[in-house]
Amino acid sequence: MTILHGYSQWNAQTSGTKQILHSIFFISPTQGWTVGADGTILTTTNGGSTWSELTSGTGSSYLESVFFISSTQGWAVGDSGVVLKTNNGGSSWSKQITDTNSALSSVFFTSSTQGWAVGSSFPVGSGRLLHTTDGGTTWLVQTTTSTDDFTSVYFVSPTQGWIAGGSGTILVTTNGGSTWNSQTTGTTSGLNSIYFVNSTHGWAVGSNGTIISTTDGGNTWNSQSSGNTNYNITSVNFISVLNGWAVVNYSAGFGVILTTVNGGSNWTVQLAGTTAGLNSIYFTSATEGWAVGINGTILHTSDGGIQSVQEFSPKSPISVISPNPFSTSSTIKFSVTSPSLVKLELFDVSGRMISSLVNEIKAVGDYNVPLNNEGYSTGMYFYRLQVGDAIETKKIIIQ
Repeated sequence: MTILHGYSQWNAQTSGTKQILHSIFFISPTQGWTVGADGTILTTTNGGSTWSELTSGTGSSYLESVFFISSTQGWAVGDSGVVLKTNNGGSSWSKQITDTNSALSSVFFTSSTQGWAVGSSFPVGSGRLLHTTDGGTTWLVQTTTSTDDFTSVYFVSPTQGWIAGGSGTILVTTNGGSTWNSQTTGTTSGLNSIYFVNSTHGWAVGSNGTIISTTDGGNTWNSQSSGNTNYNITSVNFISVLNGWAVVNYSAGFGVILTTVNGGSNWTVQLAGTTAGLNSIYFTSATEGWAVGINGTILHTSDGGIQSVQEFSPKSPISVISPNPFSTSSTIKFSVTSPSLVKLELFDVSGRMISSLVNEIKAVGDYNVPLNNEGYSTGMYFYRLQVGDAIETKKIIIQ
């Protein structure tokens, strides 16, 4: 398993708070919300250039999750069974009655009326699952056989959804929560977040550097390597079956963002330029994303977070592409110091290989490989150069 370390392009945004931010959600590339400690709710209507604090009315409640179904209607949940709802984009929030003291950690709605919230029961400490069919006017408990805390809930339709939780727990429903069935995950690590891009492809992340994935709706889950068993991976988000991100809330004193362009076969480690632990990540496209964490940290990227990435290998080829960005043509230059198999491949931003430029044994020498924009739309691409055992990946911009 190859783990890549990347030079990333994440920029800090001014949040105006030092509170822990636990969850972030965007309904569009410009409009989003983040929630956290002491009832903190922030919103932006310009992609995070400015963030404004909203009045939650919850006092010292710790808000753990936020979800919007439209630009106006959304919910936030937190400790002591707190559920808040807004119908005006967050200008005002009303508290909904749940009849529970459970610490709620995740909320998800499939429509303006049907939603779920999960957490841990109080005082027992097992999973708690709430369901509403009227937008939260009433919340009812749905029963499961799990004895572990629940941390994350995600649905791909009004009937099909999953819950992740402690001790590697994943439950699935195909009937809107009337019944929930356990899935075999192959891990006993606590899972913090689960995400599906469709009814078959999903990922879950958690403690001990755990990343697991499925391509059959969770009938089978397979382990992926995050590269570090000390990682507590708190959140995962994908925009396609190939392109995804995850964040770590502890990693030897600096913020870490993981990304993949091949569905998790390889995960790139992006040093996010912060010492803050990160709790949540959300992307609206392959390039536009945000992450939040402790000390009011909000990070933003407009290029997927990657400027260039380089894989760890015994020897790393030195390659240069010039010009870059380019509009018509460019040249990739590299050297071969001993006869080697050379592969040069071009990928789009989703991780799909779109062209094999070189795939042959090369003698010692310097090489120039032309690259033109024929058949390619403007945007971001990557080339991957392999010379023997050494591998390098770099970003290309076609204008």
